[in-house]
Amino acid sequence: MRAWAVIPAFNEREGIARAVHDAPWDLCQGVVVVDGGSDDGTPDVARAAGAEVVAERRSGYGLAMTRGIERARAQGADAFVCFDGNGAARPRDVRGVLEAVTERGAEVAIGSRDLSTLRPAQRVGNGLAIWAIERKYGVRFADVGAIRAFTGDALRKLALREMSYGWPLELMVRSAKLGLRTEDLAVEMRPRRGRSKVSGTLAGTAGATRCFLRILATELAR
Repeated sequence: MRAWAVIPAFNEREGIARAVHDAPWDLCQGVVVVDGGSDDGTPDVARAAGAEVVAERRSGYGLAMTRGIERARAQGADAFVCFDGNGAARPRDVRGVLEAVTERGAEVAIGSRDLSTLRPAQRVGNGLAIWAIERKYGVRFADVGAIRAFTGDALRKLALREMSYGWPLELMVRSAKLGLRTEDLAVEMRPRRGRSKVSGTLAGTAGATRCFLRILATELAR
């Protein structure tokens, strides 16, 4: 498989170089960083670290992921590993999640954190999500995930539509619903570099919670 790493970033100057360097370059054809309109020099740092940088100035995690995947596909990618640009993902975990797809036959792989390490609101939201998926489809995940890998074929089957915070959850719900081959791997995150834009803010946490509840309500009702 021709794998690419896709890294969304917005004002991640402190962590983006480490994130780019920590991608499994020996397994990937390249790394694309999707910049969401940073004003702190993130794109320049990412390019200096060796990444290709594309811009997606519209707000939304799903929009950023879609933009990065489209660019990687244009370069011939048929497998993808995705993680944030804050420098928290450990190289061995990024590699392990990608290898679940490229070496072990998974269509979708999720790098799951220990829920006890998350903020209280994250623990509640992620715990509710994984409970609902298991109850409805019998597929057990340990977390909504911090690192994700999937094949291009799986992505076409999933036909993801969510363009905001709910993109990772839609990926998991639809994978379970369609019976795709999934693998869930335990990962341990390092302290992020820089300030959190989602879990570290009230507005970000509220927005993510609303997206999670909407995804669960719409997807699980079908």
